[in-house]
Amino acid sequence: MLVSLDEFFDYMGQALMDDGQIPLVEFYRVPLVIMYQKQRRVCSSAGDVADYCAGLNAYYRSFNGARCQAQIHSTLKLSENMRFCYLSWRVYDQNDDVLHDICCSYTLQIGETGLKVMVVVVDQDDAGFNRLMEKG
Repeated sequence: MLVSLDEFFDYMGQALMDDGQIPLVEFYRVPLVIMYQKQRRVCSSAGDVADYCAGLNAYYRSFNGARCQAQIHSTLKLSENMRFCYLSWRVYDQNDDVLHDICCSYTLQIGETGLKVMVVVVDQDDAGFNRLMEKG
């Protein structure tokens, strides 16, 4: 089932703040490449992706927010089955005040099971994300 990028990232935002009811690993494919500053992490197995997702979920939940939402800034069709998306993830509190904001770029592939992230580039300095990358 093919969903739009907006729907994909809305659902992913729910998974980032979720306690495991929405499996975050479903949004990524193997291999997965994560780039942050001068660091690069390659998840070459489903277990590697699961470890990254567990750390990512803990990272977003550490802000104790009520919800996480993507604000898509731009998209680009790279080919029939590839998309690029630049967005900001925003974590909001109960009063809809922004607790955290981080910009990321994604390269996604459209396959038989829908959209899957192939490459993540974190576009700004963030101490918490740095710790996440060091664990990999």
